[in-house]
Formats: sequence, structure tokens, C-alpha cells
Amino acid sequence: MAILLTGGYAVVELVGGILSGSLALVSDAGHMATDATALMIALVAQVVARRPATATYTYGYGRIEALAAFVNGLVLLGLTGWIVFEALARLRSPTSIDSATLLVVAGIGLLVNLLVVWVLSRDRHDLNTRAALSHVWGDLLGSLAALLAGVAILFGAPYWVDSLLSLLICILIARSALAVCRAALVVLMERVPEHLDLMKIFSAMAAVSGVRGVHNLHVWELAPGQVALSAHLDLSDLQQWPSVLAQTVALLTELGVDHITLQPEVSENSIWRDKASRFRHGD
Repeated sequence: MAILLTGGYAVVELVGGILSGSLALVSDAGHMATDATALMIALVAQVVARRPATATYTYGYGRIEALAAFVNGLVLLGLTGWIVFEALARLRSPTSIDSATLLVVAGIGLLVNLLVVWVLSRDRHDLNTRAALSHVWGDLLGSLAALLAGVAILFGAPYWVDSLLSLLICILIARSALAVCRAALVVLMERVPEHLDLMKIFSAMAAVSGVRGVHNLHVWELAPGQVALSAHLDLSDLQQWPSVLAQTVALLTELGVDHITLQPEVSENSIWRDKASRFRHGD
């Protein structure tokens, strides 16, 4: 529904922008056309991400959603740059604008974008959908800017108001695009998820009874919302491993870790300490 509404009305805004001479409408039409493509990418990514793991893609295809979100963020930044370039050119050489056509097209566009935002906001926890939603919020702001420009020009404001409002909206769109790119990079670069504290995880694991130390600790996201952890645990006695494993897994599960890989070890120093202790006791 979002793809059909956004792509269909992009054509209407393009025609309306050409007829009225409004850069705000033309830029918003380009924005909506780009968003329709972004929504299509998001849809394909969500379908592919649901495919099960294979012998070659053993973690499945979930990370493709983060990749799609990152690409969408970059496209949005590129489009914002084009709008800024056009707006600056219009500020130097303002052109006449038909405020009536601008008001009608922008008003309907605002309603269309509100409907699309409502549709997509039901799945805002998915990173890929959040990226698509950021595009549509940009569309909504663009339509609002065009509507405000039409009202201002209707009441006698200079034509450069249209370009100025386009620049202000670009700032908001760029912030949204950067936030999406940053969230996607957290997954793609296998960074520790922002809602987790690595030092707290380390301290909690080291405090488990029977654990002498923790090393090779890694925490990352396999896909948006799927947290993985791997670590080596230095034990005082390997016979304690079943108990240590159960306690550690329960602890990490409470912290929101889904995929846990732990390797038990008894360090060389620990072995010699144990041997010395047995020797002193005559074993």
C-alpha cells in the first residue's frame, strides 16, 4: 500500500510542481519517487530476510535488512544534496509560483503521506521499516513545507520563501537519514549493540561461581534485534562446567542475548596450581 500511494502521488506532485513552478513540489515529487524505490528495496529485503539458513549462509539472510536500510539512508542523503543545490540556485534567481495549484497538490500530498506513515508505523521496531519510514517522514515534511510556502505566497510573501522552506526541511531529512545509516552500521560493522554495555556483561560473567576469568569476549548483532555473543571462560575446575554453563546462559538470556557460544578452558597456571595443591596434600 505504501509503495502504491507514494509512487502514484509522486507523478501527481511532479506535474503539479511543473505547472505551478514550485521547487518544493518538484523536490518533494523526486523525494517521493525515490521513496517508492526505497520502499520496494525494503519490501524485497524483508522477504529475503525471512529465508531460512543454508549450508553457505549459515546465519540466514537477516543482515540484508541492515544493508537495505544503509543504502536507503545514503540515497536519502544524496537526494537531500540535490534539493539543497536547487534551492540555493532558486534563492539567487527566484521564479514565479502559482500558489493555488501549489496549495491543492501539497494539501493532498500531505494527506497521502500521513496515510503512508500510519501504515508503516505499525512495524517501527524493524530497522529496515524504520529506514523506509524515515523516507516517508521526509515526504510528509516536504508536503508540509510546500503547503506552508503556498499559504505564504498566497498572502504576498516573496517567491524565495518556497526555496527557503525546502532548505529547512532538508536539514530535518538529513538528520533522519544519518540516524538510519548509523543504526545500520552498528549491525554491518558488528559493533556492540547500543542497548548493551560490554563491561557490565564482562563483569556479570566473571562473577559467576567457578569462573576465574573471561577473555575473547565478542558481542554483536547477526541481524537487527538478534544479538550474538561468544567468549572463552577460564574455569577453576572443568567438572564445574555444566553448572557454570547453565548459570551463564541464564544470565545472558536475561540481558537479551539470543545466540550464545561459550568455550570452557582451564588455564595452564590453574593446572599447575591444582597440581601443587594436590602435592601438598599428599595426593
